[in-house]
Amino acid sequence: MLRYLKIFILFFLTAQLGMGQKLVNSPYSRFGPGTIEPLGSFKSLAMGRTGVTHRDPLNLSFQNPASYTSIDTNTFVFDFGLDYRIINLISGDESYQSDDMNFHHILMGFPLGKRAGFVTGIIPYSSGYYNIDFEVNADHPDYDPLIGETKEVHKGTGGYNKFFFGLGVNPVAGLSIGANLTFLFGDVDRTNTFSFAEDNNYFNNLSNESIQLQGLNFDLGVQYSHMFENELNAIAGFTYSNSADYKGQTKRLTALYSNFSGTSYSIDTLAYSATDNEKLTLPGNISLGLALSKKNLFTVSAEYSKTSWSEANFLDHEAYFTDSRSFN
Repeated sequence: MLRYLKIFILFFLTAQLGMGQKLVNSPYSRFGPGTIEPLGSFKSLAMGRTGVTHRDPLNLSFQNPASYTSIDTNTFVFDFGLDYRIINLISGDESYQSDDMNFHHILMGFPLGKRAGFVTGIIPYSSGYYNIDFEVNADHPDYDPLIGETKEVHKGTGGYNKFFFGLGVNPVAGLSIGANLTFLFGDVDRTNTFSFAEDNNYFNNLSNESIQLQGLNFDLGVQYSHMFENELNAIAGFTYSNSADYKGQTKRLTALYSNFSGTSYSIDTLAYSATDNEKLTLPGNISLGLALSKKNLFTVSAEYSKTSWSEANFLDHEAYFTDSRSFN
């Protein structure tokens, strides 16, 4: 156990160094906690983002903590992943593409006897990165010679991550149950500027919002497997996480500034607010699935998931939220 503890400490420090800013530019990152990251290890992502029914002695599936009982009794599993992502945005005749490679997950798991398994890891929850600008120059139909050229810039950085550890147990043959304790943490910064490019006598506008978030939640899971006489194995899985309130620390600033010698000087703070204990609510999720497999031959999985974004409360962004449903 001491050896596992040393590996765990090294793994945690490595993860802290590995978590960086994702630079996939998406306008959806402007809302709520940002763009929600795909959930799952690479095996589950490659299986159409299914994971509720996965049971594999050599691969970790953190979507359902009940699966931890499938870890081989003589195995220590370490799973580290990077992902390379391309996003294409199309609006009418215009299109835009961005890409980035970054940290995806770090997982570690090992058995606790023949009927239990333990898994811990750090996984991304959301990305808050975006970089959008809009210029009105002399050739633009909205150009006004009395105002001159103008430019809007909207930027977002940061994101939220989950650190978790979970336990799965096998109380009776065929049935496994498990739970993850998750700690959500991170911060997102958003900046909006409106500037007059041709005349320094105009005052430009700047607004900034910083949102730190942290809190605990539970993920619960159940799996039941049955082996038929022809060596076909059927697995049913179910997971549940409730909507949870998190502690938010927010800062908001609105200011006027002027450009002088290429440097921005703030001359007037129009508004400033800071809160240390803002209640932010993120949604719960329910997933259920079925899988049919034959060892070393094939696996077929089908799952349904619903995330109740209508229950979310995130700094007056509720108008942009709606429940999401998926069939994988």
